[in-house]
Amino acid sequence: MGAAASCRRGLLFLRSLLFLLLSGPPAPRPAGGQLRYAVSEELEHGAFVANLGEDLGLDVSTLSARRFRIVSRAGARQHLEVNLENGILFVNERIDREEVCEAGGTCLLHLQLLVESPLELYRVEVEVLDINDHAPTFPWEEYVLEVAESAVLGARFPLESAQDPDMGTNSVHTYRLSPNGFFSLEVQTRSDASKFAELVLERALDREQQRTHRVLLTALDGGVPERSGTARILVTLRSSFRNYYTLVTTQALDREAVPEYNVSITARDMGSPALLTRSTLTVPVSDVNDNAPRFLQPSYSVYVMENNAPGASICSVSALDPDCQQNAYLSYSIADGHIHGMPVGTYVSINSDSGHMYALRSLDYEQIRSFQIQVQAQDAGFPPLSANVTVHIFVLDQNDNAPVIVSPVPRNGSVATELVPRSAGPGYLVGTVSAVDADAGLNSRLSYQLLQATDFTLFSVAPDTGELRTLRSFLEQDATRQRLVVQVRDSGQPALSATVSLLLSVVDTMPQTLSDFSEFSLPPEASSSSPLTLYLLVSLGSISFTFLLAILILTAIRCRRERCSRRGDGCSPPRCHCCPGSRPSSDGLKTSNLTAQQPPAGTTAATCLDVPGGGPPGYCYKVCLGPESAQSDFMFLKPCSPPRNNEKDPRKRSQLGQQLQLSKQIKQPNTDWLPPSTQRPALKRYQIRHRGNRGRG
Repeated sequence: MGAAASCRRGLLFLRSLLFLLLSGPPAPRPAGGQLRYAVSEELEHGAFVANLGEDLGLDVSTLSARRFRIVSRAGARQHLEVNLENGILFVNERIDREEVCEAGGTCLLHLQLLVESPLELYRVEVEVLDINDHAPTFPWEEYVLEVAESAVLGARFPLESAQDPDMGTNSVHTYRLSPNGFFSLEVQTRSDASKFAELVLERALDREQQRTHRVLLTALDGGVPERSGTARILVTLRSSFRNYYTLVTTQALDREAVPEYNVSITARDMGSPALLTRSTLTVPVSDVNDNAPRFLQPSYSVYVMENNAPGASICSVSALDPDCQQNAYLSYSIADGHIHGMPVGTYVSINSDSGHMYALRSLDYEQIRSFQIQVQAQDAGFPPLSANVTVHIFVLDQNDNAPVIVSPVPRNGSVATELVPRSAGPGYLVGTVSAVDADAGLNSRLSYQLLQATDFTLFSVAPDTGELRTLRSFLEQDATRQRLVVQVRDSGQPALSATVSLLLSVVDTMPQTLSDFSEFSLPPEASSSSPLTLYLLVSLGSISFTFLLAILILTAIRCRRERCSRRGDGCSPPRCHCCPGSRPSSDGLKTSNLTAQQPPAGTTAATCLDVPGGGPPGYCYKVCLGPESAQSDFMFLKPCSPPRNNEKDPRKRSQLGQQLQLSKQIKQPNTDWLPPSTQRPALKRYQIRHRGNRGRG
């Protein structure tokens, strides 16, 4: 028996090899954007199928480094394999077409080839070609055909058909009948090209002469070499005087509800006593494609951790079809669509046979948190029926983003600085450290802690808010420069952190300026959408507009007064002037407690401001601030200077004399008048300085 089996396998291999040599090498055939090859069944391990490296245009030397492989579902048999050294697709284990493809029709192996760096997915179909490795067989080796002896010539009696799992010419091709004197054989073809045989009555039957007839029916296929199967048929003749009954249906049959019926028939004669016999008939119900596939769940929810490996299996969908045979054979596909502007086929793929789904790229929670796809299951019936299901894919967050400190922001790459008053007591708010984390949930929950400090007894950081406060009052021996390092840490596993360095300067007095540390810079999304920012912009714009308007009004008033002064007395522009009729006399200047002081030669002219009201009638005072007043508190109050006596024009000298004479009649200034309180310290310092100058003179 072992030798015979070995001889049979050897002959099978030689026939397959001969078939390949005669048909030539299998060329790649693109089918719908994919490659298609053909290979005969029953080939031994290592048989050549195709050169994938050449047909796909891949560099053979990089196949191993790029992890070129066939993606298959777990537990599936690997009939084909790829040689990474030369890119050749070969037979890994013997392929039995009738075992791999139970349904009739074309037998295809769907392969998904995956190569990384960059990630590429190729679809390949391999058609398994049939060889004539099965002989036709009948359901029974012998069965009985009952024929009425009164049957007319030419009557036809259908015979049981033989079955051959092979396809095409290798399936049942014809039937033969052993020679006899009563029946002939005719072979008919059904609409699906299958063959069946009918007995044709050629001679009248006589039950009294011969009750039974035995014939041998042979079924032959069209393969090379030809194979056959036989069945013995016993033809029995029944009396013409028997009663005939027909079994009919009373309602529509549903195979999915009742696949077969067992009918019990009782025959009883009219004799006395009556005799009877019983027989049970099994009536199987054939299937039609009247049921669409149905998924096991109304929808699927899949949770995938971000940063997954490309090509990893993420889930499996499954559907059932209550029909049978090819009407229940299902294939899965993903409906066309887009995810964030990209085709859905660039994100996931599905095995058309098993329904296993694979992620084709590494997902990022910060870029895409969820998406959904439509999966279709379609049967192989005619016409085909299908069903759809929605698969919701949720991307889970990993702690892959460290906190980002948004405040304080160091300037020019240095540490952030802040001034702290030495008078600050315990609980004084120095500033707030703020940070954001792009992750979600616990991965974005932040806590703050003081990592380093010049003196840990001076400062503390609120773990939840990041507020930096003093723990105690400053002492004389405390350093005036305190260096702190604050760490911001998230709650992920493993936890990620960031640090910021702060330099605090302890000062006696605080300047009236805004602190850089107190500024909180929001991300563009938050700042642009915050109502507070809008209110702040409107307020700043209103204040700026009001300030500019006030400057323009004051400038216009001053220019108008200058023009009025010039038209009234003709003084030169660099001098300070009074309105007409308000010039003081030289005696008035001597008796006044305010003494005019001219700026030294070569210095910048002082800026003059009119002092509103409060002066004696007929006098005009101007507050002159020297160019150094930005750093000092000195103010100069001086009356309008009298005209010079060295005027060349005699008429002007006469006018000046008249004016001086008139000024003697004006009352002396009121010594009880005092300037505004804001100007008194400056005026006092000026008087002390002026007396000192006179004493030295």
